[in-house]
This record gives sequence, C-alpha cells and structure tokens, in this order.
Amino acid sequence: MSLPQDLTQPATVALKSENKQKNRYRNIIAYDEYRVVLDIIDDDNFSDYVNASYMKGFKKERAYIASQGPTTSSIVDFWRMVWQEDIRKISMVANVIEEGRMKCLHYWATLGDEPMKEGDFTISTLTETEKDSYTLRTLILAKQGEKEQRKVYLFHYTEWPDRDVPLMPLPSSGHRCSAGAGRTGVLMAIDTQLHRAVVKGDVEIFNYALDMRKARPWMVQMPIQYIFIHEAILESLMCKDTLIPKSELSKMIDRFQEPQYETGKPLIEQHFQTLNAVSVKVTEYFYKMQSGMKAGNVSKNRYPKLIPVDRFRPKLVIGDEENDVKDYICATFLNRLSKVNGLIATQMPLPTTISDFWQLIHDYKITALVMLCENDTSDESIGQYWPSSPSDIMVIDKYTVSEIGRETTEDYIIRELSLKVMKEDDDPESEPEGELTVKQFQFLNWSNSSTNPSSDAALLDFIVLIKNWMSEDSSDIHLPLVHCMNGIGRSGVFCSVLNTLDQLAKQDSVNIFNIIKALRRKQPLIVETQDNYELIFRLVNLFIIRSEVEGDEPQEEGDKPQEEKKDEDNFEYANAGLDRKPEHGDENQYETVIVNEEEENTEI
Repeated sequence: MSLPQDLTQPATVALKSENKQKNRYRNIIAYDEYRVVLDIIDDDNFSDYVNASYMKGFKKERAYIASQGPTTSSIVDFWRMVWQEDIRKISMVANVIEEGRMKCLHYWATLGDEPMKEGDFTISTLTETEKDSYTLRTLILAKQGEKEQRKVYLFHYTEWPDRDVPLMPLPSSGHRCSAGAGRTGVLMAIDTQLHRAVVKGDVEIFNYALDMRKARPWMVQMPIQYIFIHEAILESLMCKDTLIPKSELSKMIDRFQEPQYETGKPLIEQHFQTLNAVSVKVTEYFYKMQSGMKAGNVSKNRYPKLIPVDRFRPKLVIGDEENDVKDYICATFLNRLSKVNGLIATQMPLPTTISDFWQLIHDYKITALVMLCENDTSDESIGQYWPSSPSDIMVIDKYTVSEIGRETTEDYIIRELSLKVMKEDDDPESEPEGELTVKQFQFLNWSNSSTNPSSDAALLDFIVLIKNWMSEDSSDIHLPLVHCMNGIGRSGVFCSVLNTLDQLAKQDSVNIFNIIKALRRKQPLIVETQDNYELIFRLVNLFIIRSEVEGDEPQEEGDKPQEEKKDEDNFEYANAGLDRKPEHGDENQYETVIVNEEEENTEI
C-alpha cells in the first residue's frame, strides 16, 4: 500500500484563474474542505484564498495550519491569515534561497532595520537568537486601525537540505511546531506521533501520513523523509537527551566503564548499542548499494561489504553517458555541520584504483587529503598514490603527480602535491590541460594493527591543524577527502570530531551521539566500533580541557557560545518535549510551518 499521489480532493477555489498566481507550485494547493478561508476584503470575492490548510493533530482536528512560503502575490494574505487565526508561533523549515532558487520571501523585518509594512500590517523583529541549526526570532505584529500588538515567535530551522533530512535533530520548542508539504509533513508527523506514543503507547505513522495526504497534497514527499520520521520518533523514545554541556563531558567519560543497573553492561557499551539501534540500517530499502555490487565494480572495493549508498556516492565525471561502472569509486559524501556534502570519506586506494582516486580529486576540486592509516609497503593491497621521492613525477593514466613542498614532524607529514592533467596521447613533458594543488595530511602515529592511536593528544593536534587550515580561507573552498583503510572507522572518528568542534564553536554543549547518527544516514557503517566511539568522546573532551586551560574558546569569527535560556513565555529547548505527559486539549490552536514544496515528487 502506498500513499495517495497527486490531487485526491476537490480544489475548485485554488484552481480558479484568479487564484493560480497565489500558488507557488501547481501540484501543491489547498483543498476546498481543508483550506483556510480568509475574510473577504474590498468586496473582492477571491480575496478569501490563501494556500494554507488546516491539519489534524493527535487530539484535535484543527491542530495545525500547513502553509506554503509566502510569494510576492501572497505575502499580504499570509499575514492576514496569521492575524485572523491568531497564530503566535511560526515554524519555518525552508531557507529563503536554496540551491540558487528562491524558495520563500523574506517575510519578516531584519533585526535592527525599520519595520516591514505589508498591506495593513507592520512587522518588526524584537529579538533574534541563533543556534547551530536554527534561529528563534521574536516578531511584533501590528495591524492598521487596531491597538493590539501581538508577539509572534518564528522558529527558523536553517539546516534542512532540500529533498533531504536534517543533519542534526529538529529543535523543539516544548510546544508543537507544525506544517506546508514535504518537510512540513515530517514535523507534524513527528510531533503528533510522539504525543500519541506517550499517551497511548503506540504510533500510527503510515495512517497519519494518509490523513495528511487527504488534507493537503504531497505531505511527506521523499522516501528519506518518511524514514526520518521513524528514526526521529525511535530516537526520542529510546534515548534521553543526548546534548551534553561541555562542563559535564568529563564526568560522563569517567562513568563509561560503570555497569548499568538495568543491564549490567558498561555505560559506554549501552550507549553504543543504543546508537546502533537507532541508526539507519544497511538493509533499509531506500539505501540501495547496487552500483558497488556490480560485477565491474566488485574488484574496486577493498572490503566486499563496505560499499557506498548509491544516492550518496560521488560519481566520476565520464561525459554525457550514464555508466555506473565507469563512474564508480568506493567513496561517500558526508555532511559537515555547516555544509551539505562538505566531506568525502573513502578507502585507501588499491593499486588498481589509484587513477580513480586522482580522478575523484580532480573532478571535485579536492584540496585537502587526510590520511589516517599507515603506508605499509609490505601490504601489496595498498596503492601508494603519491611519488616515493620529492624528485619523482608519478604518472597515472592521464594524470601526473609531483611533490612541490613538504613539512615533516614526529606525528605527521604535510605534502603539497601538484596534480596535472595531460593532453590525450601526449607524454608527461607536454603542456598540461590543468593543474590543482592538493595538501596531503598524513598522520603517522596510528598503526594499521592498533585500535587506538599511540597518542590521543597527537591525533587531536592533527585534526585541529587541518580544521584551522581549512578555516583560514573565508571562501570555504576546501572539500576534504578523508581516508583510512576502510573509509569508515578512523575516517568516521575524524569527521565526527570535526563536526563536534564546529558545534562547540557555536554553543557550550556537544551532541556526539546525534552527530554520528547523522553521518550514518549517508554511510550506515561509519564509526564502526565501540573503541572508535569512545575515542571521539576522549578527543572532544581533551579539546575542551585544553580550551579552558588556554582560555581559547573554539569560536568562529563573530560567534560567541551562548547559554541555553528560556524566554518569558517559557519556550524550552527540550530534546523531544517528552518531559511531561500531554494533557487533553494541550495542543495550541494553530501553528504554521513555512516550507518550500517541490514540483517533482517521488512516490512512497
């Protein structure tokens, strides 16, 4: 059984020629039965339409309003709706610009600027609090001819990629944040089903998705979004708040080996087992790995079972043709906390895949190589991809690689490598078609046979060195390629610590559990062992201790960590809002999420 596709209910008002321009997309409109009907103004019979729908909650038929993001032709109607329905909380899960396209108007005043005027309404921004993945704004809404001024809270989730799911868990206000279509439906489903789980002890995700689709087209658009609903609910029910104040991290690590009363297992083992339980499984239907299993690609995988998910693998550029053998390399895009696909993780090249390795670097303009394994010359499966001596020029198919600089310490080597592309049928001395300078950071103190590095401090120094080097360029051009022998263990440690340090640059707490879980959404096996997991905690804790001793807070320029705080209306930043049992009638009257809805849909 699948969710209904396209329009399933009459939408005569939305499809009238006078109203079509008020719809951002032709296939996501308001059904007649569920649409928000505005009061008619200026004797205009078509002024009652806005692309917004009433949506049911757990206990209430009209618990939410799902709305499209305002357009130039609908922004006044949007604020008319907010005023008429007495909306006091807006949740926005789209950015104004995404992938170079306008998704939603900037419908609020910028903090410090003059109030915005839209029709009879004046909108000003009173406060603005930025977090690592969302911004909370307090708006003041006034209407011409009315004495009342209303405070409206705008929760703007800024780290939700288009047609994807968030890297970090959704922020909760302790109240319901609800919905538009795709991403909007995800918020509503999670919120409603969490309350159902607490009150009734079960969930009905599919049935609720059916109810949403009956009220508004394409609620929950993408398969990955449908999966994410299950993940988020499972995590919220299984896990306590995994956000750890940095001042408490050392205490938690001290308790890692303590047996837990319920299970008798050490805390660290219980943590890791819970992480495995709530992480995406390789067997999930959406995470297909067909390309890596093709006969022509099997020999390119160092380990037969460690292959990339098709959706998240970088493809080698092979021209206009589509060929998932020629474009295949065993590598995976991963997210940085602040950038989608900001990292690539891969295996140590085999002798037969060195050319593919350098093509990946060339095609994606990779400027940083991070090597976390030994270059064991006795291991014939290791493909050394750089010249053995600074005076050598390495020739691999159409590529030449030479060393143009080197820095050597006890713990690492930094090589500056020049990658050139030769013209076809020419020799290495010919004029190259292009040149790319790549820095290779090779960590020396982690034997291939060892579970942990010889020194945590040395590894942390290495990670911080690379992070600082990438941060020096404000243009954010660096795409690091991280590799170890298998591309998931030590590479997962590096990527997890890097993302956690990014998090510490913006707040005084860490969520290592969720950072790893988010990375696993693209490579389900990353951070493969409990030892990897514990090492990440130790490295982050060591960084915090050093920062406190040196007085060197890990801040991004212009950023200062802020204490979690509650505003005067007691909006709590809770993990899942489950610290109390919802009571009957506990859902707010209406809340709105502003979200983009795509024209192209995928059936689920």
